[in-house]
Amino acid sequence: EADSVGLMQIHLGTWGAIADQENINLFKIEDNVEFGVRILRDYIEASDTWEGVARYRGKTDAPESQQAALEYVQKVKRIYGSTPKT
Repeated sequence: EADSVGLMQIHLGTWGAIADQENINLFKIEDNVEFGVRILRDYIEASDTWEGVARYRGKTDAPESQQAALEYVQKVKRIYGSTPKT
């Protein structure tokens, strides 16, 4: 999306201030991937694997957001061909 940056597509509106506070350069590949993986890990630990992936995709309470997140999760599942343990 337009306001997401780097390989992990970190949303600036959600995570930009924290990245700034922690002196994370979201345009540096290593920083971007490390921060993105940390965000994804925390989402997964707070719920389960697929809900964590959906939240990382940007799932909110809005129906269109939920639909987009569901489609993204289905796409990821098709690519990986199996369901990881939750």
